[in-house]
Amino acid sequence: YYLQLSNNLCRNVGLSIPDYQSDTGKTFFAIWPIGYPVSIYLISKLTGLNIFWASKTLNIFLVGIMLLLLRHFFHKNAHWSGLIFFTYANIRIFSFTWSEGIFIFFLLCTAILLYKSVKTNGKIYWLAGLALTGIALFLIRYIGLISAGITGLIALICLLKRKAVVALRLSFVAVLQIAFASVYLYINKLHTGYLTGGPRSMESDTVSALWDQTITAFKQEMILVRCGMPYLVILCLILLLGIYLFINRKHIIKKADDLWLYLLITGLIYYAAIISFRWIYKFDPLGFRLLGPGTFLLILSLFTWLQQKPEFRIMNSSLFYILILMILIIHLIPSKPELYRLIESGDPTFKQHGYIQNIKNISERYRTVEPGSVVIFGSDHLRYLRNDVIPQELYEKAPLDDWVNYFTKRKGWHLYVNITTEIDPEFTDESFIRFMEVNRNMQVVKIK
Repeated sequence: YYLQLSNNLCRNVGLSIPDYQSDTGKTFFAIWPIGYPVSIYLISKLTGLNIFWASKTLNIFLVGIMLLLLRHFFHKNAHWSGLIFFTYANIRIFSFTWSEGIFIFFLLCTAILLYKSVKTNGKIYWLAGLALTGIALFLIRYIGLISAGITGLIALICLLKRKAVVALRLSFVAVLQIAFASVYLYINKLHTGYLTGGPRSMESDTVSALWDQTITAFKQEMILVRCGMPYLVILCLILLLGIYLFINRKHIIKKADDLWLYLLITGLIYYAAIISFRWIYKFDPLGFRLLGPGTFLLILSLFTWLQQKPEFRIMNSSLFYILILMILIIHLIPSKPELYRLIESGDPTFKQHGYIQNIKNISERYRTVEPGSVVIFGSDHLRYLRNDVIPQELYEKAPLDDWVNYFTKRKGWHLYVNITTEIDPEFTDESFIRFMEVNRNMQVVKIK
């Protein structure tokens, strides 16, 4: 969807995307904010790259800027803080075209700018940066509005500490962010009838199931390296770190830098917000994508705090750094013998073409698909390769005729089925299975 809107902007189509349920055949892009696709569009315009490679370039650019920020704040220990990008979650987040990467960047900037704003007693340029960063957070993901809540909380703390001027300025920044979000959501409502582009399903799971999901998600977040390391090992490492800090507790620096506190508060508030919304509304299950931004800031908070403690002599060792780096990237190496056997056996999974050839194949396969069509089991790349075709997965087990009526009830949309896809009989109706079996020698078949 992000690339689809970016492509529309490149083609001067505007902020609407195809929609088979709409009376006009298209709908205003409002289910997600426009910040991320607009960023990809701008990178594409500046570099001349197509939108797919522009999205990857954007991720590389963001990682580079964050490494410079870490270099500024951690100085000689910056190479240690940079290891955060080698964790399992962050490698995946910054590899795919996901909004979490740019969201992490602006969330980190929010914490830093809050710290700078308070430390400088409300210098205007830091406050201006904070206001713009908060707006950018909201434009990436709607939950980014928490920036106003975080800013308001810090303003309240400053007020309690008798820093009235700083508190007033921070409050103004928070109000400004809320005002911008209100106008944006009102525009969404004018175009779609909903504040966020459509109705949101309420969570139907039991409290027990939600607790289990949340606890499981946090347990998975503890495993920074996906190489079979048990939770007990992680807990032991944390315990050893705690023992070390307890032994050296008398050597704490008295005038400690409190950047770690702003990182901690920002990360914890994000955690509280995303978990609360997930408990209320039904959307993606809690996992590294949803929890990743909070985890990123909490890890940096811990590192910032540890940097103020007695220096770990072992951290001066290049060999130890290389060892940690190797441990962090070990999850990139297949660890299951079955995977090696699949590779050696010539399984089709490991004979995929590169991106360019893959796109050529997809374009050729769907060349005859008519404009204004829904393609069941169609490639996701169609969303930005063609702005007049909608690929669609099936999320419920229903007969073929029911889906035909559902997808073509508005504006006379055409309906195709991609026959080349693998389907799971457990979640697919027998009518679909029979249809695909009859047409197994075809690639894409038109139904209506």
